[in-house]
Amino acid sequence: MNAVSPITAADPMRDELFGVDIDPWDAPGWREAANEYRKARGKNVSVVSLAPEGIARLRRLMDDGVSHERAWFELGRGRPTPEVTIQAIVFAVRERGMAALKKPATTRRLSHCDAAAITEIGKRIGRK
Repeated sequence: MNAVSPITAADPMRDELFGVDIDPWDAPGWREAANEYRKARGKNVSVVSLAPEGIARLRRLMDDGVSHERAWFELGRGRPTPEVTIQAIVFAVRERGMAALKKPATTRRLSHCDAAAITEIGKRIGRK
């Protein structure tokens, strides 16, 4: 059986097959976007400015002694529970009854909910 070789940038058939005569990385769209980004950031390293405390926190989380799980937990702490998590819990209860609250997937979702989300879930489950 003959193997089909991939088409590379150096392949003379590439331009004929795809109707391009420039490398995608040299296309004006990419170059223009990169230049716009550089202009927008000016002398800043990033277009997003962070408070010194935020930068210190991120550097601490990037330390080799901090696990990915711990960093993920720290980054998510203090944020409201996503609406989709609330909806998933309510859906599970409506489909399987209150017994769904004892299922591992539901208990895991509940463990990630903040107080406002727990209150909202209670309200939604209470109404039929």
